[in-house]
Amino acid sequence: MNLLDFVNLAEIAYTKNSDEMVKRVNSLVSSNAKTIPVYVEKTDTEAFVCRYNKSLVIGFSGTESIRDLWQDLKFHPVEYKGGKIHAGFKGVFNQIKEPLNDAINELFPISYIEKIDVVGHSLGGAIAIGAIDLIKIPYISASVTTFGCPKGWS
Repeated sequence: MNLLDFVNLAEIAYTKNSDEMVKRVNSLVSSNAKTIPVYVEKTDTEAFVCRYNKSLVIGFSGTESIRDLWQDLKFHPVEYKGGKIHAGFKGVFNQIKEPLNDAINELFPISYIEKIDVVGHSLGGAIAIGAIDLIKIPYISASVTTFGCPKGWS
C-alpha cells in the first residue's frame, strides 16, 4: 500500500452506508478482501477492519458530527499507561475497542496476522494511535498513518 491508498482509506472511513464502505474498501485493497464496518453510536465513530491475505487494514473517520466535536472538546489530560491522554480521545477509543476486537477476531485469529496498517484522519488519527497500542503484537509488522491528527498523547 502507498500513501495515496492510505489517503483514500482515511476518506472511505467517513462513509455512512456500510455496504458502500465495504465495496469501496475492497475495491481499493484487494478483490479477495473481507471488510467489516464498525460503528459506535454513542460517540458516532465510524471505522472498518479489512482482511486481505495475512494483513489487516483498520481505518477510522475523524471529526464530522456534533458528537465528534464534543469528544474533541474534552481536551483535559487523563492518566494512561504512565503518561497522559486527551480525555475525549480516550473516551472514543474505550467505546470502540470492543467492537474493533470483535471484528478482528471475526476475520481471523491473531496468530495468522503478519502485518497491520492503521489509518485515520483528524480525530480518527488520534484513535488510530490508540488502536495500534491495543492491537500491537510481538513480531507483527504494524504501521500507523495519520492525516491532520491532533496531539493527544504525552
